[in-house]
Amino acid sequence: MALLTSDRAIMILLAISVFVLLKTFLTIGEDKLQHDAVLLAERLTNISNAGSIAGYNGINIEKMKELRSHEYLELKERYGVTSDFCIFIEDDKGEVLRLDGFGVGIGSDKIAINGEPCD
Repeated sequence: MALLTSDRAIMILLAISVFVLLKTFLTIGEDKLQHDAVLLAERLTNISNAGSIAGYNGINIEKMKELRSHEYLELKERYGVTSDFCIFIEDDKGEVLRLDGFGVGIGSDKIAINGEPCD
């Protein structure tokens, strides 16, 4: 089982998930945006959740690959969010980590990370 084994990987993912919905900030209410960000973070990082990408020692790369195989609208439904999002991973220095075969992230191409569309 491949893992991203940074001690901070899960914490970074949590911090990122708060940001992932910012692109739609102006088109929906702040409460809904915050709700979706918290919901997505919880569902991605709760190891007992079937949709989680968390492993016992970090982020499970195989689960990330499986997540990537789904259509974006399917992921929105799966995680129960209506806001646009982008799931990406940063190291403890704030640098975006690119996994083999992945773009900058998984999610809406309406959201750009470092100038690149998430998708």
